[in-house]
Amino acid sequence: MTTHSLTQNAAHVALATLLACSPSLLIAQQRDGAPPHAPAEINGVKGSSILKLLGAKQEDGIDRKILSHYVDHFDRVDTNGDGFHSAQEYVENAGYKTRASRAGIFGAADSNRDGKVSKSEYILNRIITDEGKALISAMDDNGDGKTSEQEFLNNAPLTDKELARNVFDTLDRENSGFLATHQYLRVWGQWARSGKADADTRIARMEQRLETGASDTEPAPDRPTRPARASGERPQGGPPQGQRPSPANLLTRFDSDGDGKLRGDEIPERMKARLDHIDRNGDGIVTKDELERMGPPKSGQRPPREGNDERPTPTAPSKAGKPEKRPAESRSQIFDRSARLAKIDRNRDGRISKDEYRTHGPAALFAELDADHDGFLSTQESRWMMTFEPIPGGTFEMGSDHERSAGPAHQVEISAFSMGTTEVTTAQYCQYLNAALNAGEITVKLGDASGGGVRIFVSIPAYEVIGAPGSKFAGKTFTILSPVAGLSHVKLDGHPINIPEHPLNQSWIDYSPETHKFSVRPGFEDWPAVNIRWYGAKAFADHYGLDLPSEAQWEYAAKGGQNFRWASSTGEISGKLANFKCFASNTRHPSTDAVDEPEKWAGFRLPVGSYPANPFGLYDLGGNVWEWTGDWYSDDFYQLCKDQGTVRDPINRDGDEPPADAKGGPSGGTTHDARVVRGGSYQYHQATLSTTYRMPLYPFRGNDHFGFRVVSMSPESTTTRQP
Repeated sequence: MTTHSLTQNAAHVALATLLACSPSLLIAQQRDGAPPHAPAEINGVKGSSILKLLGAKQEDGIDRKILSHYVDHFDRVDTNGDGFHSAQEYVENAGYKTRASRAGIFGAADSNRDGKVSKSEYILNRIITDEGKALISAMDDNGDGKTSEQEFLNNAPLTDKELARNVFDTLDRENSGFLATHQYLRVWGQWARSGKADADTRIARMEQRLETGASDTEPAPDRPTRPARASGERPQGGPPQGQRPSPANLLTRFDSDGDGKLRGDEIPERMKARLDHIDRNGDGIVTKDELERMGPPKSGQRPPREGNDERPTPTAPSKAGKPEKRPAESRSQIFDRSARLAKIDRNRDGRISKDEYRTHGPAALFAELDADHDGFLSTQESRWMMTFEPIPGGTFEMGSDHERSAGPAHQVEISAFSMGTTEVTTAQYCQYLNAALNAGEITVKLGDASGGGVRIFVSIPAYEVIGAPGSKFAGKTFTILSPVAGLSHVKLDGHPINIPEHPLNQSWIDYSPETHKFSVRPGFEDWPAVNIRWYGAKAFADHYGLDLPSEAQWEYAAKGGQNFRWASSTGEISGKLANFKCFASNTRHPSTDAVDEPEKWAGFRLPVGSYPANPFGLYDLGGNVWEWTGDWYSDDFYQLCKDQGTVRDPINRDGDEPPADAKGGPSGGTTHDARVVRGGSYQYHQATLSTTYRMPLYPFRGNDHFGFRVVSMSPESTTTRQP
């Protein structure tokens, strides 16, 4: 993304430029400078009244200590001391998230649209947004950083459930099924200001109240306090002398605001290192559930297993025995498909009609899932259904001048499209295989798991799925239903993590020659489909009228509309945010001693959506499994794009099928015989999770760490190389 110069005389231009660089930041201004309009009332209830019903007190809930904190922060950012924040001052000095995020916050705070933010405007905006975030996050029962519709309905103090649902839908402006901060604050901010005095008047009244009423030491309203204890008295609920505190004790002792969660400023410095690994979803908040599941074990005990304890644990066919489990291996799934499907069910009758689904996904998939042909999808029929996230169009900088294979950086315009919320799962691919077999699109034969260029240390029979004669990919291997993983980057040296037959890295799709049916082993329906060759991924997409993402679409989505460096929920990278090989070195024979974050490193595939989603609502673009794209690999295609200026929806369709007996890796970008995979995997290092990192791979290759996701639009490119 190009860095733009901000000047005092061009505040509005600079703000608009920054926001244009961040298509997902819809808090950004419209052309006339006004934010998107929120409805003034819902079901006859004014927006300001809805906030009161939700518990908002706004400036009436502020004490002198909090006000002082806001004033100090304002003064720190006001570098020229003129009593205002310019766009340049705030974007450069506020120190909050990304530049584009700060530009959006600046625009929201500038309530009178004069291109600068006064102290009163800043304080009022902080009051509104901080309270809104606190109230909504308190409803986040599973601590994943987003409040689902069900969590909102369960916790919002709105007795009228129809009103509650409509309020949720209004706050969920992107129809994502969750209340992410950047969504609901747009509406919240407008309701908090609607029909009220300007910022100067409101803050002046608040200061007068503090001057004549509450004392400096009085706590903010509704913030629970605990009675003082006598000297030497043990804190209420604390452990006996000499015994370590239990998880419940920790919550009781340090939850200063009484919201049932521990945030960074509530955790003593001496305990942060120990509590950091308990924060399973990496949102910076430790919930009661996380404390109970990951609390310090008694001496000699191993930490308790996370996740669904009812999930069957298969037996590994390994001589070394069952590999040691790590907490990350059983990480709880964050992605809530049922909540996502509930968003499609607009009339809330518990089923999805053909009309409701029409704007969300392919008709061919609906027809396959509608087993009883009644024109509706029941909960049972849709339980593993693919879901999609709308990706707004925009312009971004693709590639990097600092990565040899990803340069040169160039400007790309992307048309709006929809992308699969997650990688295609075993249940979804199994559904396709059964449909394709019935349609005569594929054949099945008994083959060898060591085929297709996958390194297997023993010859193991496996069913091979092949394109049927006369089909588009006739004779091409789609997938091998391998009972072993077939890792190609480690040796069978006895280390439990390095054993190819590890149970969590198998195909988990079986085939019965007696019934001619494919099936998924119970408990692994939501794991990413793997051992998928490019032909198998593309055939899946074609079957449903979908497509594989182009490199440009994939990178645009991975950057989250905010020019993220890493394909994660925040643009940062750690073992808390993605499933990758977080080692200190690139050794091929790592021991657990070489792991930077051993408690966060899985070493295996995990169910889709086990790490937080990015700003577009997409899970696992970085890590877990590599993802096929539609492009042929070339090391000069980016230069071709750059030479044409800003290009629209580029895709490289110029490539040559590699010889069937090709050995080793792809022969290089100049021969155009490899496809592009993106995103890295659990078996690859941090560098591969860069949003710009691209790797060539023969289309006939595939093992336990190669999968894919799909998009709903095939780009009509202005920069396309045809075969």
